[in-house]
Amino acid sequence: MFQTRGHTWVFLLLVLAGPALADARELSGRYVGEGLGAVELSSRDGRVVARYVAGGSCPFQPEQEVLTGTFEGNVLVGTLALCQRGVACQDRTYSVLAFFHPDDRSLVARVKLESGCSSPALQGTLLRLAPAPVEGGTPVAGEPRRPLDAGTRQKLERALRRGQDAFDRSRFDEAAGFFEEALRYDPGFWAAHFGLGVAEFKRGNTAAAIREYERVRVLEPGLADTYYNLACAHARLKDRAQALAFLQQAVERGFDQAEAMAHDADLGGLFHEDLEFQRLLEQVKGNGRTPARGGR
Repeated sequence: MFQTRGHTWVFLLLVLAGPALADARELSGRYVGEGLGAVELSSRDGRVVARYVAGGSCPFQPEQEVLTGTFEGNVLVGTLALCQRGVACQDRTYSVLAFFHPDDRSLVARVKLESGCSSPALQGTLLRLAPAPVEGGTPVAGEPRRPLDAGTRQKLERALRRGQDAFDRSRFDEAAGFFEEALRYDPGFWAAHFGLGVAEFKRGNTAAAIREYERVRVLEPGLADTYYNLACAHARLKDRAQALAFLQQAVERGFDQAEAMAHDADLGGLFHEDLEFQRLLEQVKGNGRTPARGGR
């Protein structure tokens, strides 16, 4: 994984082994439902929460919990928030049984709506959440990486080492090329996407960096550094709302590098003496009380 030092990154080859196949209780990552839009799934101790992201037909707020529940075998027993249409129909929460399909890792539920009501978040009465595809052939969230043969694994490791070496020598064009090579061997290796994102950021290719960080969000949604990097990238684009939203998500996931955040040039250029930024910085200081790992 990468450990942040401002915008400098140290690569550790700790994630090369393919993950084991997860069961339904371990669902996580970006999912999409026609009408419902994109949601971010997370699970802990058997409890699943889907938080709204964007693109749906209901006026949900970002991070709003729209689906929650626990698994009993391959059945999610929970509740679903819906907006509704129809005379005397109001937005409400319904009890649902959502069935997990291991072949495509989707969740499917039939919702018994109130008489005379409909919801634009459903296909009739059907809810189907499927892992979100990613441009460029990256596997969808939750899909297990295929085991690599010994020869391919060696090539992957060599490309990663060369990428890190080039990055350490500030040769970011070369670093990007080596991380891209690594992804040809294993398109689902989130750390290579992360490395490519950082290299693109250093090259000044902010849009390309955001694209790679978004792929990491799908493949490894709990990584706080990804959200921090997205905040920095959007700050560089002068998008205050997006930068603050991603900073908040980084804080919620345990980001604890207050010194790096306080002295980050991209964040500082947008949030100089900003009260909301200062509030988040105080939260970061309280996340770990760990020694600072350097600024930019």
